[in-house]
Amino acid sequence: MKITCDITLTYNTEQQAQQVYDAVRVDDASFMKSIRTKKSIQTIIQTKTIPSMLHTADDFLSCVRIAEKITEQNN
Repeated sequence: MKITCDITLTYNTEQQAQQVYDAVRVDDASFMKSIRTKKSIQTIIQTKTIPSMLHTADDFLSCVRIAEKITEQNN
């Protein structure tokens, strides 16, 4: 089985989208790909099991939230 999750995050500014993207794209692996377009970040995750997808998505969104908090403090 192959499970795919497509997460799109949209920000108020291109600068914040770039900063969050720069922080989380280092986590991209063979099963995960992130792309930034102006004010949005799209991440596609592919796993073989539902528990793996839930774990990966949870980890990714936790990293996103930390990056968001840092960019909010810097602005």
